[in-house]
Amino acid sequence: MGRSTETGVEKWEQLIPIPEASEEPAEPWWGASSHELIDGIIADNTNHLIVGVLHESRKSVGSMLESTGAKTYLTRFDPLTGKVIWSTVQEGLQLGYASKKSFGGVWSDGPYLRMFDFETGNNATLHESPHVLGPPMHVGSSIAASWHSKREAGIDWFDERGGRICTGAVRQSGVQSTRLHATDSGLALQTNDQSLWWFANEEKPVWDLRAKPYIYHVYCSPKTDIFVGTDGRGGRLIAVDPATGQGTFELKPPRGGAGELRKVPGHNVLVAKFWTSRRDPIAGRLFCLVMRDRSHNLGVDCRNLIGTWEHGAVCQAGRNGERLAIVDVRPPGREIA
Repeated sequence: MGRSTETGVEKWEQLIPIPEASEEPAEPWWGASSHELIDGIIADNTNHLIVGVLHESRKSVGSMLESTGAKTYLTRFDPLTGKVIWSTVQEGLQLGYASKKSFGGVWSDGPYLRMFDFETGNNATLHESPHVLGPPMHVGSSIAASWHSKREAGIDWFDERGGRICTGAVRQSGVQSTRLHATDSGLALQTNDQSLWWFANEEKPVWDLRAKPYIYHVYCSPKTDIFVGTDGRGGRLIAVDPATGQGTFELKPPRGGAGELRKVPGHNVLVAKFWTSRRDPIAGRLFCLVMRDRSHNLGVDCRNLIGTWEHGAVCQAGRNGERLAIVDVRPPGREIA
């Protein structure tokens, strides 16, 4: 839907169809989810309006899910009229967590680094690696991609044409997946679920750590600690010194973890929903932490953390989720609605 920026009046509307389910029957996973996973994205590009629907089929294998195929449906619209300029279906275009939130056009397909052209809707192969690449991302004027082989994992940096600028590697066997965390102070490489290697802005890791049970988010700003949010049974929020990797802070919620941890744009403040009761699956409050001095508090009721805005967070509040709380993290950290 397109609306006027001046009046808010609707100017056009386009319906985007949801992909049909695969032919094989859906299998429940831990009694909670079927194997048809669908996400929507808006490309991170200020010059083009591109909307995508990510469709992935998975099947249960024991207690794990294995991908059986992925398609991404991308459509470019004229932002003024809503007219479809092009539409395409990309086989195998799988996006990692960070790319779903901010798809800038680069993606990986096994050993291939690819670039999607937002102007034309075409794909180009930028680089073929001897390793399996993880989801790439733009880092400044370069492209960074994690990778793993049988005995190593690391990060490659490329220019916009796919030429490799430099590489960094660590010795680790048994790596099944890699992921990059881009922070304001540099890159962290995650291998599998629990291992983290802090590269900062160097080609070699400064240190590494293990954080159980599953690492979800990593944040660091100049002159602050590195904050790692984990989730699952025993999940917690930890902080470490970026120079030494020594722990400086650890907080374990009564239930769940810090998997929803997010940074407020433009502020060194982290927010998350923290459950406050083991017995009540709804009871929770908005957790706010100042990265510079690790001071923190539990603020308004938070049934669900919806997202962040320029100066704070938005969450669903009230016992039945009937309230919308908008929190301003600027001093004195007041609730404004």
